[in-house]
Formats: sequence, structure tokens, C-alpha cells
Amino acid sequence: MRGTSQAFLAQIPTDVTGGVKYELAPVVPMPVGNASIMPVAPVLEPVEEITAEDLPPIVSSGDQDMCDMSGSTACFSDRKAILTPPSTPHGLVGRWTFDEATALDSSGSGNHAFTELTHGPSPAGHGHSSVFHKTFVAVPNSPSLQFASTFSVTFWIYVVEDDDGLAAEDSPQWCPLVRKGVHAPAAREFESSPAILYAPSSGQLRASVTTATHRTSVDGEYVDSNARLPPNRWAHVAVVHHGTKLLLYVNGILDAVNAVAGDVLPNKWPLYIGGDPFAAEQCAHTTYVDDVSVYNRAVAPHELQAEAAPALGGTDPSFVHLGCKSCSIAAAATSCPATRHICTSLELHTGAYQVARSLGWLAAGGHVWTFAAMKQNANGVPNQEQQTSVGFGIPVVGLGLCCDGYA
Repeated sequence: MRGTSQAFLAQIPTDVTGGVKYELAPVVPMPVGNASIMPVAPVLEPVEEITAEDLPPIVSSGDQDMCDMSGSTACFSDRKAILTPPSTPHGLVGRWTFDEATALDSSGSGNHAFTELTHGPSPAGHGHSSVFHKTFVAVPNSPSLQFASTFSVTFWIYVVEDDDGLAAEDSPQWCPLVRKGVHAPAAREFESSPAILYAPSSGQLRASVTTATHRTSVDGEYVDSNARLPPNRWAHVAVVHHGTKLLLYVNGILDAVNAVAGDVLPNKWPLYIGGDPFAAEQCAHTTYVDDVSVYNRAVAPHELQAEAAPALGGTDPSFVHLGCKSCSIAAAATSCPATRHICTSLELHTGAYQVARSLGWLAAGGHVWTFAAMKQNANGVPNQEQQTSVGFGIPVVGLGLCCDGYA
């Protein structure tokens, strides 16, 4: 046979070939134990009729045929097809894509929730999100969801605009998006490890954990976002607890961080997604939630940036970070680390403004400090806006954005 790999044909049962000789491009087999498999499935083209006697027997390894590649591999259709579990990132203990009728865990940890879902659009344009309106998914407690130290939670969220404003007006200050725990004020029971909350009136986010030093506190120890989630727009949210720091990322950008004083206390309550039974009737807003992932490790910033990159419309999440909000030009000048600088006017117009608006850092009519204005101020020359504002007795404050690199 011209260009035929005998090792590959040796793995094809007679009834698969249908009595036809095949030609294929040479492919190097990969050793697995005492047998070998092909790294890819080559394209076969019929060449001539052959009989069963022309085919070598199926390559075997011990008492098992080649279909038994591992203990977690399923062989079916008379060993003509293989079903293997999906590969998972390191430390992933729960992942819910909401693409099935119920919230099945694709991490391999078995943390399935059998709540029937209402499907909505997804941020990537394929698959589904889950729609939540006074509803939630309850994932039963398991040892893999007991977080006492390092953990990460990531997900995509889309807040549907409230046309009449009644949902935000009638909602409590904070509504849960994800909660592992309980929040029952009447019973004075408060446990979160963690809770990720959303303020319908402002769009602000809060990440909260119950710690050894804040056992009975309603909110535990928490960090509030500088970002505001705008309606009718997909956003990527991540909460990471690492060491003593509780970090909140929005669209792959570190938005807020707080140092917690005590150790995080694990609890045996379910993991609620989209809402929880304690606030479902009061929180009347509608959200789409997709691709919820839970890790027992701190997900690296570059991983979060890569995952969240589509939210910024092509702007690199590392391009701009928040320096300060409502700050003076002097405070803005010292708000950036050594590897960053106050954005220039060109940088503002080529991505920084877009990021600031998408994260809610920049409100309508707000001012953003520029690198040129900072230099003028350092030289004792107030810029035109400073002079105008001071003349009217208005305190001069603005937004400090830190762009990547040295100016």
C-alpha cells in the first residue's frame, strides 16, 4: 500500500473498513504501554477492495484492546469509538456552563445541581447562559467546595436593563450573584466563603468572606469594587483569595483589593449561583450568568486577562489600570506604580477611555487627568481646566488612569 501506516491499519477492525483498502499520509505512531496509538486521526481514502485476511489483527495491550486507554475511558459501538472525560485546568473543582437542561459540573468533581434551567444567550455566541429572575441554582455542599484558604471564582454576567427602575428601587442594597453559605438576618446566621454581591441601584460589586475575626458580622470581611457593571453588557468577574488578600477583578483588570485579618471559615451550606433562597423574592433584577468556574487555587492574573479579553473589545486588559478616583492631580501623579504612568491623551483615545467607561470608572461629565497636565503641574504651571475650576471655587478632582510602560 502506498504511504500506508500499518500501525494505524492494525487498529481498524475489519467491519470498520468495509472491505476497502485505504491510503493515508504517513503518521508517526505514539507508544502507549506495549501498544501504540496515533496522535491524530488521518484522512483515509479508498484505494482498492481488500478482504478481512489482508488486515492485521487489533493491537492489544494485555487483556484489553486499544480502546481501553485509561480507567476513565469508555469504549462503545463494538470498540469503534472512544469517550474520554474533558481535560480540566489545574485546581478546577467546579464548572457550570449551563449548556444542558440542568446545571451539570464539567470539572469532573461531580458537583452537579439538578435545578432545571431557563436558557439565555451566551457571551461567546455559542452554547447557553442561564437566566435568573428571582431564581437560583443550588449546588450541594461537597468536600471539594470547602474553602478555608486559597480559592478563585470566575464567571460572566449580563445585567438586563430595568426599563421602569422598579427592580432596582425595590431591591435590597446587595443581591447575591454567587454565595457559598447562608444569609438569614432573622436567625442571625451569616456565613460566606465566599459571597459575590451586586448592588442593583449602583452596579457596584462586593466580595465577602466570613473569617475567624468576623464570625458574627453580617458582611464578614469584604472588598467593594470601584467598577460599576453597566446594564446590557457582558462583564467578566473574578474573586481571588490568596494569602491575606481578597482581590476583585472586573474584565480581567484588578479593580479592588483588601487585606483580611482572619482565616476564612469554610461552611457546609450549598453553593448558590444566580441568587439564593434568602434574597430571591427581594432581588427582582434579571441577569444572564455563564461559565461559572471555581478553583482551589489562586488563578494567575494573566489567566484572568486571557479569559476576560473579549469583554474589552480588543483592548488588552493589562493596558490600563485604575490609579485613583475623584483625586487631585497631585494624588494622581503618585497613584501609579513604577512600571506605569498617567495615560497620555493619545493613550486615552486609543483604549483607556473605553476601558474606563466599560468598568464604570468614568461617569458622564467626569474629568480624566493626562500625562501632559501632570507635567505642567509638576513645573508649577496649572493647566487651563485647573485655572477655570479654581476661579469658580470648584475643587479640582479627576480620574487617574495608569497606562502600561514608561512615558
